[in-house]
Amino acid sequence: AAGAHIGNDQKGAEENERSAKIAHQGKASANGHGIADKQINIPLSHDPVHSGCAHEYKAQLTQLRRLQGNAADKDPVFCAVDGSAESFRKAIEVNADMLFVHHGISWGSGFKRITGLDAERLKLLAKNDLSLYAVHLPLDAHAGIGHNARLAAMAELCYTAPFGDYHGKKIGIRGELSTPVTVEDLAKRIDLLLPSTGLYQIFGDPERVISRVGIISGGGAYTEAFMEMKELSLECLVTGEMTHEAVSYAKEADASVIRFGHYRSETPGVLAVMSDVKRYFDIEVEFLDLPTSF
Repeated sequence: AAGAHIGNDQKGAEENERSAKIAHQGKASANGHGIADKQINIPLSHDPVHSGCAHEYKAQLTQLRRLQGNAADKDPVFCAVDGSAESFRKAIEVNADMLFVHHGISWGSGFKRITGLDAERLKLLAKNDLSLYAVHLPLDAHAGIGHNARLAAMAELCYTAPFGDYHGKKIGIRGELSTPVTVEDLAKRIDLLLPSTGLYQIFGDPERVISRVGIISGGGAYTEAFMEMKELSLECLVTGEMTHEAVSYAKEADASVIRFGHYRSETPGVLAVMSDVKRYFDIEVEFLDLPTSF
């Protein structure tokens, strides 16, 4: 918390009070989303939002705020998976004040130049006084309202722990099923609860009985993930998409894979954020479901 380094002056006291409130709300959020019930017991020290993951992609966290600095207190806030001209126009059509997304419009250190399609996107935001708030890796990894935490709850995983090293941070979750099931049954269990529409795909034997599962939403089928699965003896990876080269690594790690689509696997965290915004700020929030077929 910023106030921890300010001292005992009034500003520091106010920051400390605010930090304590946020910590309390975070715990309440985890309980409210069924995390405690599912034994998803990741310590706060493993919560990437609190332990330093957010700084890696700072440019993605707040990319364009309202230019005039007005508070979002009159019009609704909309949420979507992707920041795009399509989602911007949809939000503008309903006079939204702000759009919250998982995938923003700049990556790494930010824009090198503002031309072409990037310029058109920014024009839409600025001309229509629409704020954009994007949260990428922290929303993958958050222990309470992140995509992977929500997917773990849907899968009914127990005894969970951080998993999926990505640039030195764990962005996924691993755990065990209280009762072993087939890969197909696990896929059906999650599919029934997963928002939006789409078909899942299984790589490997659908009738294989499994109990140890790793989850990384989006593009989680990367080389290091399979190496980690082999070391931990995980039997199945739940993710968003597979690549050509990932199929061979999955076979070599003796890992089954359930692919739900990049877009669909990254809707749960967005909806969880919506729920918390409604609960704590009494703001009208709606979801823009814009599937990409990937």
